[in-house]
Amino acid sequence: WAFVRQGLAVCGFDLPGHGGALSPQDMEQYGDLIDALGLGAAFETFSDARYRDLNNDNFPDSGADFWVADTFHNRDNVRQAAVDFVQFTRALRACGTGTMERMSDIGSPVDNVMSCDWDDNGVPDIGADANITLFGASLGGITGSVAAAIEPELAAAVPMIPGGGLGDGLLRSSLGGPREAVAGRLLTPLIVGYPEGDGLSVEQLVISVNEPTRIPFGSLPAIPAGGSVRVENLDTGEFAEGGIPGDGRFRVAIAADALSGGEKRLLAGMPLGLLPEDGRWVVPDNEGLGDRLRVIVRDAAGVPIASFDTFAEEVEFEAVTYEAGSPLVAASFGSGLTRQTPRIRRLIQVLAMAAEAGDPIAYAGHWFDEPFEQLGSVPRNVMLMPTVGDDVVPIATGIALARAAGFVETEEVDPRYGTTVDRWLVDRGVVHGYEELGDYTDDDGKPVLFDVDDIDEGTDGTGAPSDEPLRVTRTTASGMSGFRIVYAEPDGSHGWFVPEPDAPFDINTYATTQSAWFLATGGQDVSEQACFETADCPFFRQ
Repeated sequence: WAFVRQGLAVCGFDLPGHGGALSPQDMEQYGDLIDALGLGAAFETFSDARYRDLNNDNFPDSGADFWVADTFHNRDNVRQAAVDFVQFTRALRACGTGTMERMSDIGSPVDNVMSCDWDDNGVPDIGADANITLFGASLGGITGSVAAAIEPELAAAVPMIPGGGLGDGLLRSSLGGPREAVAGRLLTPLIVGYPEGDGLSVEQLVISVNEPTRIPFGSLPAIPAGGSVRVENLDTGEFAEGGIPGDGRFRVAIAADALSGGEKRLLAGMPLGLLPEDGRWVVPDNEGLGDRLRVIVRDAAGVPIASFDTFAEEVEFEAVTYEAGSPLVAASFGSGLTRQTPRIRRLIQVLAMAAEAGDPIAYAGHWFDEPFEQLGSVPRNVMLMPTVGDDVVPIATGIALARAAGFVETEEVDPRYGTTVDRWLVDRGVVHGYEELGDYTDDDGKPVLFDVDDIDEGTDGTGAPSDEPLRVTRTTASGMSGFRIVYAEPDGSHGWFVPEPDAPFDINTYATTQSAWFLATGGQDVSEQACFETADCPFFRQ
């Protein structure tokens, strides 16, 4: 609404591996309603997306393999998304140069009209010679940060809640999907013991796409407190050991290879379409499904009391049935590393270097400080808008991106703060981003975060601490760029939300309107206007 209010047509596309869909059960329940509302054709178009079923459950997994433990895959997903932005821009520029089929309300072709001219008035409704701008939030902000540096046709870009330094962001994110798919994959498979009655259930804890899954394969009648567990990968010769505490809860990580869900589908001979509900797929002796494992349990005296190299009971995982008595194999792959060790820290540093070609932090410096020569050395107009205390795309990575772009001064002392802006952001706990570990509280003693830009000028009722507002703005030969850390919630948030006209200060409307105005001007105006809060500025397009 804020973009349309300012005369901006809005369109978008699915990023690699993404899309919207209903499960077969939901489709059965809501399909008639969708059709009755006349939305059948629109929903069909919406559902024609880029996702895939990654774990053989008959439901596409949107975005589930965008971030994984394969750094080159992550790098290339970001680069593909940036190329998609470029190609989409070219498609918009081509509006009016060809024809398109106009469809009836029931989805059948009627005639051919000028491309992008839906009202048939002889003028393209979008694209053509109009300003093309970019707004991307979260993942869109990350990939859009790269696109902003490499697409010269963009008049302006607003990366909302973005981040730079992919390795740091993925490993620190609180978002379940990346956390399991990246960190979880590095730390698994795990052989774990769970108390069950007087004994233990011995299981694999593995990652299925981006969900942790328990797979039992054996049991012990009693807890061998003080004992030990040895896990052997019979195919690689590697082994790992761990102790068994008094409550029996142990875990031992072991590196192992195993097939992905798609590879399992091929090996087991599953059909490529929807799987029948009564289907059962078995690979004889689990051959090729994963590395063979053996688990040996010893008591406190070091005497072996159990050895597991087969599945005690039948289990199903990613639509494959592992039969009782079949060889024990790794159900899913992983690096089997241990947290807080030099080995994993070294690996993370190496992976960060490998990801650099797709990392926004490597492109931010080319927005306006050093624009690419090959693209005409034209500065880009970029409004960078993270939110305070974001732990999904960690605020530290948003500030790192701003630092790389040249928004955050790291050497010269800012007289407003008596130190560099970079040091000031660290000292005020903004980079850290956890209110419960900070120095500030509101009038009720509740921990709050520091308000960097104080857009509300102390009127939002949060009691947020602030100094003189930062409000970084840069003027270039192309226009203006800016950096604003939006104070959406005193305890932090991932982005801002829908309008709250009854709030003491409606930061949601303000931030949305401010970013829309920046795009509407083609990146020519970064400013603070009181009317942004009510979205009724007299200078808006009428």
